[in-house]
Amino acid sequence: TARAESFSLNGYAKNTNPELSKQADLINFSQVSSCGTATAVSVPCMFSGMPRKDYDEQLASHREGLLDIAQRAGYKVTWIDNN
Repeated sequence: TARAESFSLNGYAKNTNPELSKQADLINFSQVSSCGTATAVSVPCMFSGMPRKDYDEQLASHREGLLDIAQRAGYKVTWIDNN
């Protein structure tokens, strides 16, 4: 787990991201949040196309998500979960 507030890239006083700070072309998205604190919740939400405030697992399971679109486009998609 990583909190944006604890990243030196976002103004935290301690140098917590020394290697990232060396990247000249780094894009840091500082104003984002996860749908949940568990991977099993946040990852499916991320790929659902639903905003955090509207995410609903039941609704998402009946919608086409990013991975469905990739698969339909011909990509081999494998989801591995250890939860």
